[in-house]
Amino acid sequence: MSQTYRVGIIGCGGMGKSHASTYTQNPATRLVAAMDIRPESAKKTG
Repeated sequence: MSQTYRVGIIGCGGMGKSHASTYTQNPATRLVAAMDIRPESAKKTG
């Protein structure tokens, strides 16, 4: 039984981008949200 996990990123700086990259490469996860104090950073990461 395979399960897909929906994940969100809070903070889209260097570490957030690293996590987002890892999540998008993993078939068991789906990146569904990105949030940052700077909207342009969140949009770029998402």
